This record gives sequence, C-alpha cells and structure tokens, in this order.
Amino acid sequence: MRGLGFAAALVALVACSPEDDAAPRAAHPSRLRVRVLVAQADAPKLEVYDAADRETTTAALPAVARELVVSHTGETVAATLTDDSVQLVSAGVAVIPHKGHLHIYKAPVEPLGTPSAAPSRAAFGRGEWALFQPDGAAASRVVAADEGAWLQGAREPRMVTDRVRHRGYAVAIDGGLLASRRAEADEGALGDGVELVAADSVRGVAGCADVSAAASSGRFAAFACREGVLLIDAAGASKGVVAVPGRVRSLASVVDRDLFLLRTEEGATFVLDAVASRATRVEIDACDAVLEIATTPRVVALTPDGRLHLWDPGTTRVVASTAPVVPPFACADAVRPRIGASPERAWVTSPSTRMLHEVDTVGGAVLRSVPLTGVPGAVAVVGLDARNVDLGPGSDRLTD
Repeated sequence: MRGLGFAAALVALVACSPEDDAAPRAAHPSRLRVRVLVAQADAPKLEVYDAADRETTTAALPAVARELVVSHTGETVAATLTDDSVQLVSAGVAVIPHKGHLHIYKAPVEPLGTPSAAPSRAAFGRGEWALFQPDGAAASRVVAADEGAWLQGAREPRMVTDRVRHRGYAVAIDGGLLASRRAEADEGALGDGVELVAADSVRGVAGCADVSAAASSGRFAAFACREGVLLIDAAGASKGVVAVPGRVRSLASVVDRDLFLLRTEEGATFVLDAVASRATRVEIDACDAVLEIATTPRVVALTPDGRLHLWDPGTTRVVASTAPVVPPFACADAVRPRIGASPERAWVTSPSTRMLHEVDTVGGAVLRSVPLTGVPGAVAVVGLDARNVDLGPGSDRLTD
C-alpha cells in the first residue's frame, strides 16, 4: 500500500461534526485529514496542528526552514533550510481510496532526509521530487526521488543527470526530468533554456533566459524566465512563453487544475491558466497569496492591513473579504504573517502574538486561535490530495 511506511493509526471514518461555534454548516470533509505545518523562524523546528483532533505537536529539523513546498498528494513536504539544503519531510497523512470509501492513516510528522548530497531546491511533479544538487563550485546535478518509495524507506534517487550546467530548477515528468540549462560562452547559439533529461539522452525543449522558478500541475510544467513563463506539456513539448509584466519570483500550482499562481518581484500576483495560455492579474496588493486546494480553486490573499481576500479566477473578482485577522504589518518585514489554505479555511500566522488563526473563508469569522511555542515563519497545509479533496468517507466517487 502506498503511503506511510511506519506505524499508523486509522482515523475513524465518520461524518464531520459542526464547528465548536455551533455554526449551522458542517465542516468540510477534508477536515479529517488536514494538518498545518508551521516552521519556527527562530528555531529548527516544525509545529504541527491537526485540524481533526485540534492538537499541536512538534518535529525537529537539522536547521531553520525558510520555505515549505507540499507535494501534489499532500503526503510529503520539501523544507528548504537556512543552510541552503532541502529536507524531505513526511506529512504523516495518507489518504487511500478502498472499495468505495476513504481510509485516512495518520502518524507523526517525520523528517525523511535528503537524496545523496544536500540539494538546494525542490519541485514536485508526476509522483517524484526533482531536486537540484550542487556539486562543487562550477558543477551541479539534478536527481529525482520517488515519493512513494521514500515513504516506504527505499531512499535512493531514481536518476542522476550527467549534465553539469543547470540553473537549479527542475520538474519531473513521465520519462525524465525537465531541467533548466545554463548557457556557456563556448556553446554559440545554444542559450539558456530547458532540456528534457532521460536515462540515456538529453534534448533541448525551448529557450528560457535566466530561469527563476519552476512548478508543475497535472498536465503542464512551468518555468519562469526573463520573457515570462514557459509552459511545457507532459510529453515534453513546449507550448511557448506566456508574457507576464515584471520578473516572476515564485510559482505554485494545484495538481489537476492546470492553474499556476505567480508572484513577481514587484509584488504583483497573477493566475496563469495553462490550457488557455493566459495570465490574469489579481487586483489585490497582497503580501502573501495561495491557491485554495479545491475543485474550483480560489486565490486567498493577505494584505498589509491584516485582512484576507478571496479572488475567483472565473469571474476575476474579489468575492469576499474579512475584517483584520492579524495586526497591520509591512510586506518587507523579515518575519511577517503567512497564510495557507484548505477548502473553506484559511490558516494565518501572527508572529507578534505567536498564534495560528483558523479562518472560515465562507463566513469570514476567525473560528479559533492556536497558541504556538515559537515565532511562526513558513506555512504548509498537508494531507490534501486535490483529486479527492471534496469527497468524504463513504463516497462512491473516489479517484485513484
């Protein structure tokens, strides 16, 4: 069985109960499996809040984590540490479709280590982590780590590239890795770009100058470059570059939804529809923004006045806003509030009060505030697989 390779307890699969606030609307069924991971900004530690049992635990890391990236299955996290290494972490949640219902397995959050020498960046796609691995001052490698194998304890990289000049961004697809290429002066017309690295071959896919971020959805990989965002399909064919005003510094996606969330160095937020090859600006001056993991994802954005805003990619409008959830802050603050999202919920950290706030994005109320033991930094919501996020126990519409 794919999932947790250590002792796990099967959570009782019962209907979700109403919130403590006696709200008439029952909690979303995904609540049974949601966990919120909060990296402490002042200590090498993760604080783990379980939304079902409302308990907080901790897990140690080798160094302070400055970024948390969640796999498409919600079962593992890549933590980028302040020593420029990446640590893979088990989320401790596995959702297994079985004979018309869901089995939800839970265990403690556990660091899984890193493949070979410490990588410095990670991106998830097609069931594998693609990890950029520095190897000396001038050379580098890209390795792929199968998520299921790592959870089961088989922690060897599937493939190591024989190429050495990469900019440090890669995405796993069927048949190989899409990896950024760094041009050298002696390569003539062959410039910066993306190449498909397979077990016995390397071929160029498309030009893409100064790659600065990479991510993948269910059917597409995206690379941010000087010209905009390069889209590549699952077969390794280029769909061309989508122009985006400003320099893209981050990319995020929700699997099987073919949407990417872009953030530029100027602070602008865009939603990129990979099927339509169209980028639409989110007209919110946000310090932080995430895509909701749902059948119809919305953008959840946090503004400096401490308020949350929900933006619908379909209508390109703000559909809801809350009262201030956290005290006012500056986007440039080294440690500032961060957000994560699950269906009908936003999770907002408050460094000044050391709190994690659970916000109902339908009603707009703060449902509860969870005390944290350290100053909160990066946030990740785990335990959610977009393929069955809206399904509860007993459903007959499960997907593998």
